[in-house]
Amino acid sequence: MGHRAAGGGEVDAVGPERVSGAAWREDGRTRPRHRFQQAVDEGGLPSGADPELFTRYVMTVATGIAVQAAGGAGRSELRQVADAASRNWPPV
Repeated sequence: MGHRAAGGGEVDAVGPERVSGAAWREDGRTRPRHRFQQAVDEGGLPSGADPELFTRYVMTVATGIAVQAAGGAGRSELRQVADAASRNWPPV
């Protein structure tokens, strides 16, 4: 029996069609990248903004926060990191 992949397709966890880590990460970047592009197109972000850079920035911060949380960092410490990242937004 399969499970849902990040992109919505069915994947057999033990079969050859198993999604590779790289494909899973790329799929996870697609939606935010499209959303950032939409924000650039609609004027919500500066016209010279790079949606790929924004996506990598957000994902890197989120991954770092997750690693810190798994290592025992408290909510207030994690909030400080998120607040610091927000002060440096957008990363252009």
